Amino acid sequence: MLRAPYNQTSPDFTPEANSPPVDGFFTPVNFIGGVDPANNWLKGWTTNEKPAGQ
Repeated sequence: MLRAPYNQTSPDFTPEANSPPVDGFFTPVNFIGGVDPANNWLKGWTTNEKPAGQ
């Protein structure tokens, strides 16, 4: 139910006006992405360090 997802020259992934409403699966937030700057759920269990020897 997107406007023109298969248009090769000018695709439009905007939902149509009659698209299903928000179903409660997603939580509305005021930031972009999957990490809240005020509550970084990645901190403490992820790293960007290279393994030794690389």
